[in-house]
Amino acid sequence: MWTLIRKDLILDRRVVGLNFAMYMVMGPVFVSLLSDAPVRLIAAWAGIVGAMIPLSLVSREDKFKSAPLTCSLPVTRDDVVASRFVGGWLLSVLGTAAVLAACYGVTLAGLGHPRGSWAAAALSGFVTLGLLLAGLLPFTIRFGFAGLIGFLVATQVLGIVAFLTTALFGAHGVLRAVIGGITGTVGALREPFGAAGDAVFLVGTVAALNVASFFVSRWIYRRREL
Repeated sequence: MWTLIRKDLILDRRVVGLNFAMYMVMGPVFVSLLSDAPVRLIAAWAGIVGAMIPLSLVSREDKFKSAPLTCSLPVTRDDVVASRFVGGWLLSVLGTAAVLAACYGVTLAGLGHPRGSWAAAALSGFVTLGLLLAGLLPFTIRFGFAGLIGFLVATQVLGIVAFLTTALFGAHGVLRAVIGGITGTVGALREPFGAAGDAVFLVGTVAALNVASFFVSRWIYRRREL
């Protein structure tokens, strides 16, 4: 597994370096232009771009048809999937942390004054990247770039369908009641545990989703025709 991660970093080092440099420039620009934006919004954006780094590498494998070469090495397909998840998490965490550090540096220089706590926002950023990796990696591992785009398009279509349904049939109240009921139930379950318990709950949920995503990805990749 570690050999595969090292191979990816060596072969794609220019792409990784370009992504890091691009996002670390975009982050401070974003903060300086939206100086009063909520810190959670900035952290969520950092989590999104951090997750895009490993997803772009996995999609490149499909673009250049290098999956047969990878599977011809003395490794199992389970090792390939494990390297995608472990390497993906390492790259995305480093990318998100680097972007957040660059954004925080802008605030220290007095070029931006976002609202909120950076510590709490950092957790939001890592939760965001964890949810994205859990949702997108199985599609990207199986279908490459087409899977990544297909997932994003499908979510947009579902959002449009939901919007049109509520607009045409006047279901705003029902939708709000459903969403309010879900958020109220989750909030009631989290309230007794306080801030620390809330953080543990979020991290545990993201970890569980990524474990489930890993097993789904492994099952899918075993059956993929190269």
